[in-house]
Formats: sequence, C-alpha cells, structure tokens
Amino acid sequence: MDLDLERAITLHIPTLIKARPPESNGRRIVEVACSTETIDLDGDLVLQSALLDAASKFCATGHLDIDHFSEIGYQIGIPDPAAYIIGRPLEVKSLPGNCTSVIGEISRPVHAKHAVRHQSDIFWESLQRDPPVQWYSSIFGYPTSWDDCAGNDGACGCMGATRFVIKAIDWRSLAFTRSPKNTALKGAARIVMAKSLVADLMALKAAAPDGSPHRPVPVLAPHHVAIAAERVATPTPAQAASGNYAHGHVVVGGLHIAIENPMGSVRRGVSPTGQEWASRMPADYGRLKRTDGADGDEVDIYLGMHPHKAESLPVWIVDQICLDSGGAFDEHKCLVAMPNVHTARQTYVDGFSDGRGAERVGAVSRLTFDEFRDWLANGDTTKPLAYREPATAEKSVLDTDSIGRPPGVWSPDTMDTVWNSRTCEACGVHENPSLSGYRQHFAKCLGCDQGVADVAAHALMHKSNMNNA
Repeated sequence: MDLDLERAITLHIPTLIKARPPESNGRRIVEVACSTETIDLDGDLVLQSALLDAASKFCATGHLDIDHFSEIGYQIGIPDPAAYIIGRPLEVKSLPGNCTSVIGEISRPVHAKHAVRHQSDIFWESLQRDPPVQWYSSIFGYPTSWDDCAGNDGACGCMGATRFVIKAIDWRSLAFTRSPKNTALKGAARIVMAKSLVADLMALKAAAPDGSPHRPVPVLAPHHVAIAAERVATPTPAQAASGNYAHGHVVVGGLHIAIENPMGSVRRGVSPTGQEWASRMPADYGRLKRTDGADGDEVDIYLGMHPHKAESLPVWIVDQICLDSGGAFDEHKCLVAMPNVHTARQTYVDGFSDGRGAERVGAVSRLTFDEFRDWLANGDTTKPLAYREPATAEKSVLDTDSIGRPPGVWSPDTMDTVWNSRTCEACGVHENPSLSGYRQHFAKCLGCDQGVADVAAHALMHKSNMNNA
C-alpha cells in the first residue's frame, strides 16, 4: 500500500506515555492521554468524536510504532519499516475534559533459547527507568471529513478554529516519539502533514553523520501482517531456493515472523525427485524467527486472518509426516490466528498442490497461545507433539550435496546391488512386482534420479521375471 503524502496527516500530542505496573501474566501495558478538544497553535482542532468513532477499527487493525517509521519509512530510506511496530492498541477511552486515551500492549518477543536482546524490550525498559525516558504520542491517519475554516471568515463557528476542524479520521496507528512538535501545547493535537514530516526527516537524515534519521532509542518489533505482507519481494527461483530475498517481518503476540509468501501468492519448489511444484498460498506463510525446526530450518507457520486476536485463539500444530519414508515425522506446520480446527486443517491441506495434504497430517495438536510460546521457548521443536512414528519409518533426507543430490543416496553399481535392494518395507511394492512400483521404489525410497530409477526398475523387473520363469 503506497502512502498518499498529500492526504495523510500526523497529530502530534505533547503528553507523556506511561507504563502500567507489569501484569501477573507478563503483559506489558502502556497508556497515553491523547488529544483534547483544544485549538492548537496553527488554529486546528481535532474533535474527540473523530477519534472515538474510529476507535473500533483502530483497535482491530491498527498498531503502535516508533516515530511513524512503519508508515513513512520507505519514503526516508528505512529498509524495514515494519520493524518499528512495537505493539497494538487494546482500548480507546473517553476521559473527563474531552480527553481521549489509548491503552496499548507492548509486544513480548520469544527469545528464551537465544541470547538476543530485542529492541521492544529496550523500549519497555526505557519506561521503567528512574526517571523514565520521556516519550510522547502522535496519531497517524487520513482525514475523511473536515471543515475548512478559511472559507468561513477565518473561524469555524463557536469552536474557534481558524484553519481546519477534523471531524472524522481513518486512524491507522499511534506512534511513540522523543521529539514532539509544539511542546508548549497542553493536550492539543497539532496537525502536521505527512509530506512535511517526511521532508523534515529527510533533512535530518542528510545532516546525520551516518545518513540515517536520529533514533534516540532504537526499537525493533512487531504486529500487523497487513503492513509486511504486501512488502514481500517476488523471488527468482534461485532466491526462493536459497531464501535470500526480502521478506515481510511482523510480530504477532510477541512472535517474530518472516513472511515468505503472502496469502494468494505462488510458492514454488522442487521435490526430492526433481519434480517442480507450485502452490497458491491459502494464508500468509513464513517461519518463526529464532526457532529450530525438525528440518534444520526455522519452524514454519501459517498466519490466519485474525492476527490482532491471535493470543485469544487456539494455535493448531500439525505433525507433518513424509509420504515416502514409511510414515516418518517430517516437520511441524503451525497455524496461528485461525478460529477453529476446521479452518486450520483446510488451510494446511490447501497449501499443497499435489492433492495429498491430508495424507501428510500425522496429528493435530491444540495449544493455547501461551502454551505455544512456552513450547517454542522451552520445548523440543524438532520432535512431534502427538504423532507416533511406525517402527519401520525412515527419515527422509532433505539436505543436498554440491550437485543437488541428497547425500548418501543409494546408487547401484552392479546387478547384484539392484537385486539386493528389492526388499523395502516403506513401499511394499515387491510383494506384487510391477515396473511402476519399482520405479517408485528407486526414485522415492532410495532417492535415485529418474534415469537411474528407470534403468534399475527395468533390470529388477527383468530379473524377477527370469526367476519366476
């Protein structure tokens, strides 16, 4: 989504952000008294009703960030603007004196298994200092209804504004900033056009020794998928294979997620047998950063349509099995922000293009979001949660050597080697020999390339016929 600099505004509010005492469940809550119906130094007025009317949508889809970088970051050259989202709004309240307050939650990253200190923690800790670091608030949004006071003899009736009265706004986010505009104001919201804010920040960037905007407390973090999903670059096949391309980065409920494929995009790959595949993604798909999955990569995740409600919804974890290894556990697929197991299971199944998604479901586990966080931080994410492997299951080999073959794959050198390979409990085709069955045995069970599999299958079938003659 491109930023419309001509329409977007920020409302700078010179009121302090305050941290509540930490809750027993570890949630980190902040509150800020936002705008009062006070005319600012430029003659503008923001009606409280404009904010209250937009509160429901803001709490459902909005976010908290630093210095509006998540909104205008690309315009000033920040490579990952979504990294400056640090939480989500919980409630908008009307206080005495036409004052509007926002209560929000600062994201709580999962990093128990990794010695990484997150910047969202840095922000929270800045509010715990004695004295605390002073942060101010600023609203970002698009006015949808306003009065132009200049066309009314310089004043909007008894309200007294001389420039604009904002009557309705599409409220997108609330920023925390160290440098508010017009600090002499007490509670009023000064309207600053996003275009002029970008110009100011570009000037700061040009003046900075390292060419970057001034950031008193660097903050990384988290929340809404809508911001990051549209920013995922479409990779080339080589980039897709290596993972070396731009991802969307979001945090939902404290979980850092790299979005590799937004919902509706096409994910492509190559099977262990060399077959190319392509699947249109039924939901945002990516990986949980700083986790360890069974396949050696980070744990995979599907993100549903309700990320702002993720912590109140169950988490569904599929113990995925490998179809060509006798039922061996393969890896986990986690499904978050989905309302029920039916939605989660269908999302998982729809993620495969071969129509065999349901066959890969070894087991489905239901966890609360807190249990899910604990499993990621302290559990063994390389082993199945509920699935029990058959005693004869064989692990599939996913890594490849320098020429793209799985290491240690079986390769026949004599006819005796071919004949001695015929017993395989994984596929069981030798009980009723067939050419297609033998081809499957060599290609899928033993990892041969298609040419070798075809020659070996014909040889084995020929010898079997001779023995039965």
